[in-house]
Amino acid sequence: MSKNRPSTLYKAVLQGNLGAVQKAIEQGDDVDGLDPDGRTPLFHAIIDRNLAIASELIKRGANLHQTIRAIGSGSFETWN
Repeated sequence: MSKNRPSTLYKAVLQGNLGAVQKAIEQGDDVDGLDPDGRTPLFHAIIDRNLAIASELIKRGANLHQTIRAIGSGSFETWN
């Protein structure tokens, strides 16, 4: 994801739109791309408790061990 603007995938995940998530991935959006805060689409799907989108991202190759920026900090954590 660009530092300047969120990707189509990021927007689709935040909107909870599974069809748009699938389309964005098919069009080449990175399933592990970080948003401007250093978080992945999978992180947002899990935080939003959107099992359908989380499952789709995992099915499409999202890294379950991606290092992300911790909420409220400038440091990175690995969620295992």
